[in-house]
Parts: sequence; structure tokens; C-alpha cells
Amino acid sequence: MKSAVAEREIRLVFDWVGRQDSRRRLAIWIMAAIFLHTAAYVLFRTTYPPAERFEPSRATFSILLPGSEAALALAPRLAAADPSLFAIDRTHHLVFPDPPIPPYQPSYLTAAPSLRPLPEPTDRIEPPLPFDFGPVPVAEGR
Repeated sequence: MKSAVAEREIRLVFDWVGRQDSRRRLAIWIMAAIFLHTAAYVLFRTTYPPAERFEPSRATFSILLPGSEAALALAPRLAAADPSLFAIDRTHHLVFPDPPIPPYQPSYLTAAPSLRPLPEPTDRIEPPLPFDFGPVPVAEGR
């Protein structure tokens, strides 16, 4: 008798079939999906601001006459900004100097700092503890 009741309870735990009609549940889910899609369409089409259209910018060209004052002022900048000057086949003959080494001498070379004497060596070095937990057992191995 007890095994039949336990078996029935186990079957009820893993029995996922609902008592309602599955066609009605499917119809409700389809109606909810249609409503949510309609709401999203209205939200993003009606309330979202449309993109503004801008006129294309009019391209303007400035022509500098050779030998003019403006051309002579821009000539050094244009010559320095020429990307072909930095191409690999044009920089092989350039010699790049090493960076200068600053005249630095550390202060400990001129005046020796005063040092405290080292502690006496012991057989066993214990690590410092942040709190005093009492005696710590350490294995003596030699």
C-alpha cells in the first residue's frame, strides 16, 4: 500500500501535463505574441523620432598660386608632412643617434647609508603573526 502511494506521488511530481486544454493555452500565447509585436511596432515606429536629413556639404577648393605669400608660408609644412619621406626605401641612409644618457649617479654610491646590524641567526625562523594565537606547532625536521 505504501509503495503504491509513493509511486503515485513520484508520478505526480514528474507529470508535467497540465489539466487545461492545450489549444486554449496555445491561442492565448499567440494572442500575447501578436499584442507584444504590435506594441513594439507602435513604440519604435510612432514614438521614436525620425532621422533628420542633412544637405550634402558643398566641397570648396582653394587654389594657391605658386610663389604667393600663402603658398610660401605653407611650403615647409607640406614638405615636412610628405609621407613618402618616411618610406622604408628612403630612410635606410639616415643615421638615428642613440638617445642621450643623462648624467645620473645614485646617491648611495657617494654616501653609504647606515645599516642596522643583522639579528643573530637562530635554528628556527618563525613567520610573524598578525595576531597572537598562542604557541604555533612547528615540525622539527633535520
